[in-house]
Amino acid sequence: MKLIKKLFIVFILFLNLLFAVKKVMAQEHLWAGANQYQLWYQRFGRIQQQLNALQDAHLKVLRIFLGHRDQYLSWEDPPEAYTFENPVGTFHDENLEKVDYLMSECQKRGIKLIIALSTHSQPYLDKYGPIEIYRSSASINDHKNRFTHFLDHFNSYLG
Repeated sequence: MKLIKKLFIVFILFLNLLFAVKKVMAQEHLWAGANQYQLWYQRFGRIQQQLNALQDAHLKVLRIFLGHRDQYLSWEDPPEAYTFENPVGTFHDENLEKVDYLMSECQKRGIKLIIALSTHSQPYLDKYGPIEIYRSSASINDHKNRFTHFLDHFNSYLG
């Protein structure tokens, strides 16, 4: 008799688990997403094509990375170099304007955008080296200025 009670309890717990999984699977606001490291740098038509594919796949989150890429790293199209800041303290807002466009296209499709601000950037390595980039108070202040610049940037597409 004890075995039957134990089996019954296990069965009830299993049913509860199934119903819980079914309930979670039915929720529309679950977040699933993708990484598109430099999608912001692509042609506008390609950005729209990629975002439409994300939307068709019911993906709700896109993560991009804002960093620096040298010319020789040509694993994406176009294979040109880009940077947001080079040398340290000199900002290239034309690239932030490309991110602005991507933000507006994500908003139109209901896709949440996560922007990762890369701290491991070649101009900082050139200026501070691989150790002092993390320890130097001057490097820390330069990074704060970098993040402040990104956060204070005005998005002309979204206002």
